[in-house]
Amino acid sequence: MATTSSFVPVDQVIATFKSITEGADTIDRAFVKEWVYLGLTELGPNMAWISEPVTLYPIDSGLQKPLDMYSPIDIALYDVNGAELKYAYRGKNYRIHVSDNSLLNNAEYAPGLGAPIDLSEDSYYFHLGSNAGSVAYAILKYWKFPTDENGELKIPEQDVFTLSLFCKYMYYMRKDDKVGMGQFHNLWIAARNEARTAHKIPSMLEGAEIARGWNSMIQKMRFKNF
Repeated sequence: MATTSSFVPVDQVIATFKSITEGADTIDRAFVKEWVYLGLTELGPNMAWISEPVTLYPIDSGLQKPLDMYSPIDIALYDVNGAELKYAYRGKNYRIHVSDNSLLNNAEYAPGLGAPIDLSEDSYYFHLGSNAGSVAYAILKYWKFPTDENGELKIPEQDVFTLSLFCKYMYYMRKDDKVGMGQFHNLWIAARNEARTAHKIPSMLEGAEIARGWNSMIQKMRFKNF
């Protein structure tokens, strides 16, 4: 099934972990919370991680990434009038090679002539090319760890048991119990792979749109810019 939008607090994972781990009552709670965070990273992003779009404003040709961002999904650039500007994603950090397009080298924005705005990134910023003087703001969609208003992790309900298995594996690692580590490593890996697969299954809405595209040979208008 596709990832649900039902959340539970991290305490639910801790309680489930304790219920399947004899003698775990005295374990430091802070360790388990850290393990849940690590386990979520291993599971990777899913629909529950999608953030509300945020608006970024350029400073010295840079757009600072949100501090809670796991990874970007999409970004759109706009001028002061709200018109969208075309860009080409160039990869990591700044441009170091001269373009074969003289318009880009002269800092001219001409997407119809192969000179869209250069966009690149590093760990902390999106970088705009020298022809990005008309960029007033950007709108970013991104993955983030789901948290509540207090910054506490929210756990997708269907991932509770999987994360409990990861915590139990980490518990045996902390005790240096090699038998327990071997047993629960295999259980955790199997559950992790199953969860990752479930996260990738499209929803009914997405599936219906895919089916409409596959089931017809008739040319029809497609709205891909979203």
